[in-house]
This record gives sequence, C-alpha cells and structure tokens, in this order.
Amino acid sequence: SFVGDRLLKSGWSVRRTRVLFNSVGMLGGAVMLAAVAATLRFTDASPAVLCVMLALALLLGRCASAGFWVNLIDVTPGVVGQAMGVSNTLATLPGFFGQLVMQAVLQDVESRVDWSIAFLMVAVVNAFGGVWFIAMAEGEPLKIPAVERRKGTFVELGREDGCPTQLGVTTE
Repeated sequence: SFVGDRLLKSGWSVRRTRVLFNSVGMLGGAVMLAAVAATLRFTDASPAVLCVMLALALLLGRCASAGFWVNLIDVTPGVVGQAMGVSNTLATLPGFFGQLVMQAVLQDVESRVDWSIAFLMVAVVNAFGGVWFIAMAEGEPLKIPAVERRKGTFVELGREDGCPTQLGVTTE
C-alpha cells in the first residue's frame, strides 16, 4: 500500500508496519462488528444504518491485506506460493464450520437478538486473529531449510522508490 511503503521508507520496521495494517483491519473490523451486534440488540436502528456499519467493517477489514498477505511474501521468500496455498486451505475451514455454527445460532432469522449473537461471534474471531497476529508476526524472512539449499542467494528485488517489499532468489 502507498501508506505502508511510506512508513517503511520513513524507518518503520517491516513487522511494525504489517502489524499496524493487520490490526486496523482485524481489530477495527471486530469493533465495527461488535457495534453492529450492540446496535441490533439494544436499538431499533434502520437497515440503512446497519448497512453503513457493515460497510465500515468491510472497509477496515481490507487493511488486513496490507498486513497479513504482504507479510507472507516478507517471511517466506522462495516458497510464498506454497505458504499462500496452505494459508488459503486453512482459511476454508471457518467457511465450512462457521456455516454450521451460524445455523445453530440463527434459530430465528428474523430475530435481532440471534443476529446480534452471530455478529458478536464473528467480532470475537476477528479480534482473536488480530491479537494472534500481533503476538506471532515476523518481519524477517524465516529460515526455511528447503529454500536455503536452493542454488543462489536471497536478494532484494528493488523497486524504483527503494522500498524493500519482496525477496527473490538469484540463480547465479
């Protein structure tokens, strides 16, 4: 992202930059989803107000891409395709199991209380993911033995603006 590149150029570490964006996305989205849950539960807000709140949750959630997805490139040079494949495979599990959980929670799809519980559950999952990323994120390439045995060495793939955003492998 433009802002992320500017932060890196100003001296922020890769880890700090990625954690900032992921936190805005995951924790900001969690706050908005919790606000939707509270609004559903305790007010008579119109569907338009709820739609705006959900749109803000989605907008904030997109910031996580500038944290999590880019971080995969940062820390798994040479095997980023495999890392993203594993990540995407694991990411399908909530889609499968979440549907079963939501069927159990949403006994009455017209109930604002049931929907508030559903949104609050998603907010909690988002918050947990954000906190987990803060605790576990790395900013430097991981030492992956299979990659280190490959011919060549890691080099920064330069961009015109000098931001270190990708690593590659030379074949020399």
